Amino acid sequence: MSKTAGCPSVARGFLLGLLILAVSGGQALAHRSPSNCNANRLTLSLDQNPAGNIVSGQTVVYTVGVFNPGPGTGIGCDVTGTTVTFTCPGADGTPSGQTTVLGTASSFPADNSGDTIFPSVSCEITVNPGVTSATARAQAGQNTGDRAADLTKGVLHDAAVDDPFVRINDLTVTVNTCAAKVDKQVSCDGGKTFHDVGLVTADEDGHTDVCFGWTAFTINGTAMPAEPIQVRYAVANAGTADLLTCSITESNDHFATTVSVGSLAGVCVADIDCGNAQAACVNGACVFTGGADSSDCSASNSAAEPDTATVTCDCTPTPGELQATAFDQAKFQCLTPGLAVTKECKVQAADGTNEVDVTLMNTGTADLQNCVVTDKVFPNDPTCPPTTTTSTDVTVAGVASLPAGQSTTVMGSVTGLTTNACNTVSVTCEINDSVDPANPSQPKKTPPATDQDVCAVPSVSISKVCAAQDASGVNQMTFTVTNTGGVPLANCAITDNIFTNDPTCPPTGAGTPVPTTPATIASLDPGATASATGSVSGLTADACDDVTVTCDVVGGGGRTVTSEDQKVCPGVPPPPPMGHMEVSGAHIISFEGIDAKHGFKLSCDATVAGQVLEIIFPYRDTQVKFKTNDIREAVCSDTPGITPDDPTVPFDTIRGTAVGGLDKFPGSYTAVYEFVDGGKGETGQDAGYYKITVTDTGELVFESDPNGMLRPLSQGNQKAKPGNT
Repeated sequence: MSKTAGCPSVARGFLLGLLILAVSGGQALAHRSPSNCNANRLTLSLDQNPAGNIVSGQTVVYTVGVFNPGPGTGIGCDVTGTTVTFTCPGADGTPSGQTTVLGTASSFPADNSGDTIFPSVSCEITVNPGVTSATARAQAGQNTGDRAADLTKGVLHDAAVDDPFVRINDLTVTVNTCAAKVDKQVSCDGGKTFHDVGLVTADEDGHTDVCFGWTAFTINGTAMPAEPIQVRYAVANAGTADLLTCSITESNDHFATTVSVGSLAGVCVADIDCGNAQAACVNGACVFTGGADSSDCSASNSAAEPDTATVTCDCTPTPGELQATAFDQAKFQCLTPGLAVTKECKVQAADGTNEVDVTLMNTGTADLQNCVVTDKVFPNDPTCPPTTTTSTDVTVAGVASLPAGQSTTVMGSVTGLTTNACNTVSVTCEINDSVDPANPSQPKKTPPATDQDVCAVPSVSISKVCAAQDASGVNQMTFTVTNTGGVPLANCAITDNIFTNDPTCPPTGAGTPVPTTPATIASLDPGATASATGSVSGLTADACDDVTVTCDVVGGGGRTVTSEDQKVCPGVPPPPPMGHMEVSGAHIISFEGIDAKHGFKLSCDATVAGQVLEIIFPYRDTQVKFKTNDIREAVCSDTPGITPDDPTVPFDTIRGTAVGGLDKFPGSYTAVYEFVDGGKGETGQDAGYYKITVTDTGELVFESDPNGMLRPLSQGNQKAKPGNT
């Protein structure tokens, strides 16, 4: 841009002719020169480079030219002793900046022989806020009213008397502001919500609108992936100058460290005016919005926070000559959710209640909230983990808030357990300030944290063995105490009593204490056993023995458990009855129309010699005789209510087994017999009863009664007698 003072147009590109003007003593001539001149046609030109509007802060090069005569009317007069100056625009936009003296005592004859283009002057034009124009000034001569002083700055030879003069050329340009704003935004919910939104120049909005994301974490063996963090950027032209080749640098190297923005026009009415496909015209300003960049949350990613996005734009076509910058900080935190749960099902109290304690520990760096506790007891599973599905819910309160690094304990109770039972718990918490990408209206939840414990029911059992009397008449007893519960036991006291008047259990009379060794078992862990011994002497009959054990429950607050066992200790059995039985008188038996006969002399002792048994009975359409003296078994007994013919004999019944043969059929046959001396019977007559079975290697040959009943003799008698023979 150029401007020439004193004429409507500027003559450029011409050669200046140099004339040598003889000036006496170097002073201006005090006369009209040339003699016919009648006008001051001295002209100043002022050029600007670059041409056109400028940007505050930009450096502009100005060039001043002096021409005489310049455009105009009249006959130009010579000018001598001239001072030529140039003044840069000041901060207020007026020509109040630095002044440069371009020439002094310069002569400019009116024949263009002294025309001069002075060396260029550079001005850095920075105006105050609100100033929209800047004026530069070229000046030749001076006319302040002080004639003497003014003549030292330039003399116009337009009359016989020298005159001062002044020529001024002001060049005014529009000054645009070059300014940018930037906005860095962060999202921790997959781009559904962005935080720290707002265009700024130097992070004026701060970075308190923090976005919380989660690193990869594992709870109870369930691995959860890291949450992706998204960042995006906006850039606005906050001035009136076009922004050129804008780019963003990102300080967190987990994201793209450079983002290209492009150019943004200084003014706009519609989006198309911005000259950028990603920009929109917002309230007369062009605003660029970039796409989102993503990076997984991690400790190193979080350590780079808060990070800074800085936009840099060129304000002139010359890269780096003048730039506008702005920065914004945004912050996200990569926290690590962590949750651990431990449970304790305490020993069952005397009222049958097991207290359940559940401790929640926030092991991560993220606060948790609204923790739900799901507790179940499995009454059919004495150990953990449970193998059945039958369970009962245990009511345990939830936890509203669980800050990072803190723990809390909630409680419940189980009632009515009769044996140990597995007790499980599962806890799920919401992650504070989180958003579930799959359900944006809800916070994200942790995987379940679980634990298990056995609800211990204390119990004990005692069992005893009372052996038969030894040769010394002593019954040795062994007691086994077992901790059948899930709680350690202590001070297990054993109490044993023998009831000599009670041959069967449970006893009804009074007992006699029996000492045990040891009398007390000091401790007994779950599942462990311990033994004790005792003895009784001189039992002449069976006697019921009763033993109890009472143990303290360790940690049971004074509770005890008891068990009892009863067994019969066998007394000395009476010697078996001795004697023999034989048939007297007629010994005919009649059985369902069949006559059969038997004869015998049998002892209570199978080893006694001289015994004989004969049985005659029908077999295979003939009459056969079984005969033997090979007695294999024999025993005698006394039946209450029967008195044999000889009351002194201690038995009335003889039973036994004999092996013999049949007279008509070879082979070995077995006879099982039972004979009873019924005494005089109800009628006062001799009474006898019998039962006989004969078999051939298991096959029935003969039986006296198919129902296995004793039958009465039809004739004769069977007499029990003292003595074995």
